[in-house]
Amino acid sequence: MLTKAEAAGLMRAVSEFVREQVSGALEPLLSRLAAVESRQPERGERGLPGEKGADGLPGERGIDGLNGRDGLPGAPGEKGADGLPGLRGERGDPGPQGKLPIVRSWSDQVHYEGDVVAFDGRMFQALRDTGKTPGHEDWICIAERGADGRDGTDGRGFRVRETWAETETYSALDVVALNGASFVARRDDPGPCPGDGWQLIAAQGKRGQPGERGMKGDKLDVFLLRAAQAGRVFARGACPAGHASAFCCQ
Repeated sequence: MLTKAEAAGLMRAVSEFVREQVSGALEPLLSRLAAVESRQPERGERGLPGEKGADGLPGERGIDGLNGRDGLPGAPGEKGADGLPGLRGERGDPGPQGKLPIVRSWSDQVHYEGDVVAFDGRMFQALRDTGKTPGHEDWICIAERGADGRDGTDGRGFRVRETWAETETYSALDVVALNGASFVARRDDPGPCPGDGWQLIAAQGKRGQPGERGMKGDKLDVFLLRAAQAGRVFARGACPAGHASAFCCQ
C-alpha cells in the first residue's frame, strides 16, 4: 500500500501527463467557450452539487493526548473468603498468682466491690459497692451449699467373749480365745472355730530367746533378814506353790 506522500506524488504526475495530452485538443474549445462567455452579460444559475467524492486515505496518527483526570472511586467489592488460620504463637509468661479476698461472715453493713462473704451456707462476692443482702443482683454466688448426705447405718464393734465353746451361740464380730490365739466371727452362726466362719486376728508368739544370767543372790540368812525387815511373813511347812524349801512365802 502507498503512503500518503507517494499517493500525492502519483496524482501530480498523472495530472501533468493528462494536462500535456489534452491541452492541445482542448485549447480551441476553451477559446470558443471564453468568447461565448464574454458575450453573455449575466451569470447563470448555480449548478447542482456534484456527487460526494470517495473518502481520502487515512491521515497519520496524531500525538497522544494528555492523561485524563482520575475517575470516581468504584463501588466496594464483595467480601473475600476467610484466610487460613495463622500459626500458634509462643506461650506467654505466667501471670501473677491470683488471690481470693479473705472470706468473712456477712453483716448488715456496706460491702465493697470484690468483698467475699459467707451467707446462708453459700459464698458470695460483691459485684459493686452495696448494702444489699446476698442474693441481690449486686452479688454473685461463687460457691453453693452441697446437698445433704444420706443417713449412715449404726456402726458395730467387737464383742469380746470367753474361750470358744462348742455349746455357745456366736454372732458376727464376736471375739473368742482358743489355743493362745484370738478369732473374730465373720458372720452370725460362724460354726466351729477355727473355720471359714472365723478370722484369726492374733496368734501366740514363738518362744523367746533365753535371757541373760542373773546376778548371784544373797545367802539364806541374809535373805531372811531382809525379808523380815520388809514385813514379809514366813512359815515352816507346805508351800502353795510347791516349793521344796523349808521356808517359803505364804
